[in-house]
Amino acid sequence: MMSMVAGSLPGIVTRNENRRINKEGIKDEFLVMYISLIYKLFKIKKNLKDIKILYLGGYLKEENNNTGKLYFRALNYYFKTLFGEEMQIDNFTILDQDLINSDAVKVQELLKEADCLFLGIGDDQLLGSAFTSLADSGINVKAWVEKNNIVVLSACAGSVLSAKNIYGSKYDSFYHGRTEFDYPESYEGVALNIFTMEANLFPERKTKEENREFEKACLLPDSFKKRFFGCKADSFMFMSGNIGYGVGEIYLFIDGEKYLVCEHNKMVNLTKLNELVRVYNLSKSLDIKEKILEIITKLNSETMLNILNNDALYAFRYRETLQENKRRVRRSILEWQLLSDLRNLFYSSGCVDKNSLDVDALVIQAMNLESNDDWEIYLKYKLISLVKKYINYYDNEKEFFADLYELMMEIVSSDQIIVYYFITCFSSRYDNAKMKRLLQATGIECQRKVNALSSNNKLLWRNENV
Repeated sequence: MMSMVAGSLPGIVTRNENRRINKEGIKDEFLVMYISLIYKLFKIKKNLKDIKILYLGGYLKEENNNTGKLYFRALNYYFKTLFGEEMQIDNFTILDQDLINSDAVKVQELLKEADCLFLGIGDDQLLGSAFTSLADSGINVKAWVEKNNIVVLSACAGSVLSAKNIYGSKYDSFYHGRTEFDYPESYEGVALNIFTMEANLFPERKTKEENREFEKACLLPDSFKKRFFGCKADSFMFMSGNIGYGVGEIYLFIDGEKYLVCEHNKMVNLTKLNELVRVYNLSKSLDIKEKILEIITKLNSETMLNILNNDALYAFRYRETLQENKRRVRRSILEWQLLSDLRNLFYSSGCVDKNSLDVDALVIQAMNLESNDDWEIYLKYKLISLVKKYINYYDNEKEFFADLYELMMEIVSSDQIIVYYFITCFSSRYDNAKMKRLLQATGIECQRKVNALSSNNKLLWRNENV
């Protein structure tokens, strides 16, 4: 299981029609705690300036872009004000329906690189359609999130639609006059959120009469068909590992009744209660319902700041450590295998007779872009063979080449000729600045520009059948 914050996004953005950053919220204890939680999750992964966020909302393109950027700016305002750090706008990407439909490979690449997936606000059906398109394109969002230990943030529609078992709320039709749509039992969205929920219970900018009518006409009758939690403004669910917490004012709707399970500015461990609610939705067993009602009476509230001080973040931190350890092991294996093969290629009698190989002459020949030197062609061919052997790098070619570049920088002082041929074969895979640094580190005088290497070796990479 991943770590996820789901609910009605606390008021870092104003809740009126003309939304903007709510700078006054910096005085709110709840908002400070909420931002502190997200900050800690991000910092476990890496420095804030390096965090990459992928945003998916439920609006059409322009409105979706504007909304996503507003929430990004709001998060940055709070991070900077509270902690003196900011994220970089270049690391914020908005995913829309057009891209999902046109380039599934690109979407998978974005998920590979993401540290945070932000499922934002909007029309339930539009966001649901985006999730369906992802599935139809063969993209299993949950699998990518779990594999890469991605932090998931969600608000309103994003929280509702990300649940495994969705409450087909009439929220959009009641408050916004949109076409009513009831999600079928088999619909699972992206199955990230373990809580079936109405994430924006009793909106503050609606009248009390409207909210009472919504409860009477929709929430209570619907709770006979499916039991669910309701999060008021300034409340959310936090999931990490096998634990699910409720933070702020939260209710359980069950069989025409509502029960307060967490109070404002408090937190409660809802793991066991949620498990029973999920079972009851499937079995309708009266014994299970009795256990649910019994647990409600025994729930223990804690101060919400405990979520930052207890073991709630332990599971996420543990998974991130495992990820880093796997990367170190993978890098060590790559270094040992590839470096061993490269050194054998260049210096062992089995591949190249180093006694008969004039390295200086070989380098001089390599300076000539039109060279047909047999040794040069052979060495380039073998180097491409070796590198291609390791391209299946946990399905992440980009990360492989990043690690390979670091490896070349490490061995350049002792194996300049290997690194030089790496440059001549693979400079098209990197930007010019990186290749210039590496070429300079070889100490080999070369008048050719790195961009000339790039343009002349793209075909070599693409067409060599090895």
